[in-house]
Amino acid sequence: MQYEAGSTIKNHCTNCYHDEQIITEIVPKEFSEKIVKMLWMECTKCGHTHSRLVQSADS
Repeated sequence: MQYEAGSTIKNHCTNCYHDEQIITEIVPKEFSEKIVKMLWMECTKCGHTHSRLVQSADS
């Protein structure tokens, strides 16, 4: 799946449990075996900010 800043994804908020969030920033992270992306997301209902690691499509 391609992630882009500004796109809406289905992910549960840990604050209010709403299931829709907007990606605000994507930061690549390198580990010894893989490259992953840190997604920074904001809940569309309460505005709480979350982060999540996802596997990079480039690896």
